[in-house]
Amino acid sequence: MGVQLNFVKKNERYKDFIFFDNPIPFSELYKNVNLPLVQVHDIEYEKHIGLAGFCGSFSWADNNITSLDGDTYCPEMLVYGYKEFAGKDGEKGLDILTDHNW
Repeated sequence: MGVQLNFVKKNERYKDFIFFDNPIPFSELYKNVNLPLVQVHDIEYEKHIGLAGFCGSFSWADNNITSLDGDTYCPEMLVYGYKEFAGKDGEKGLDILTDHNW
């Protein structure tokens, strides 16, 4: 059924996220920013499943993705929203909302 951003914005889990009017490719949004932990949340809506939600993680360094869970991630994945958080040792972590093309 695709991304239904209004549905996602009403979800308690994502209430503190910053949302974009138009999605932005991850590689543009965080170009030249190193992030030790990026957690991917798939917000593609399936009628019988609902939101997939958390689906994996990667690190982003020198504009390259390194999977932390064995999945494959695309730097051009569209980001519909995000939330920064303090990760281990106070390093910046990031939760991103994307569609199923991650």
